[in-house]
Amino acid sequence: MASKSAEHLFSLNLFIEWISGFCGTTEYQEEISKIVRVIIAGGVFANHSNEATLNESDVIASADSVDAFSAALSAVAPVDLMPGCKDPSGIMLPQKPFHYCLFPKAVEYKSFNRVSNPYECDIGGFLCLGSSGEPLKDIMKYSRLDDELEIMRKTLQWRHLAPTCPDTVPCTPCIETDPFTIYNCPAIYFSGNCREFATDLQKGADGQVTRIVCIPDFCDKKTIAIVNLANLDCHIFNNN
Repeated sequence: MASKSAEHLFSLNLFIEWISGFCGTTEYQEEISKIVRVIIAGGVFANHSNEATLNESDVIASADSVDAFSAALSAVAPVDLMPGCKDPSGIMLPQKPFHYCLFPKAVEYKSFNRVSNPYECDIGGFLCLGSSGEPLKDIMKYSRLDDELEIMRKTLQWRHLAPTCPDTVPCTPCIETDPFTIYNCPAIYFSGNCREFATDLQKGADGQVTRIVCIPDFCDKKTIAIVNLANLDCHIFNNN
């Protein structure tokens, strides 16, 4: 949002029209009407693509646009909005939800939810777990692992969302419990702000099935990942 480029704003408006059912055939609109939850995985004020050139005033100036977009989206679907590392939230993981004062319009909708990062929720009996991408980027920075999908497979096997915390990723001190431990196998395991879209269906030794999804930076790829809860199939909508 902070970039406010014409191309970026056009893609956001096209996304709103798409999820509102204003695009496509009647059959396609019927499929869109079955969307039960939209999760925005961080980077709504500022993302990893523009963090090198972005300053604080750009983020502040984008607040009205972010609020208007969130309100328009919440009017047609339940929305869970996660913060990212460059968003106006605490820098330490787990990040707390955005302050409600940032969203005077969106908070009027009961369908608008300000959530934490990482985030875990139950969608129709399916456990969904993910982050806005900081743990993956840190693992790639300090290891030889370079495939984001493979890193997600490994963190799922290790049962830990952020294995480099607190050594190289700042996090809130926790004494009794580790907030990044994966206690229950998720049906959907996602990471935002990835380089490319990638997905895989991971099967466990005890019959667990997890749909792993690497969600690319929307500013860069204009791509949205869609997961079918009936069979955990995953495909993308690209509005380039």
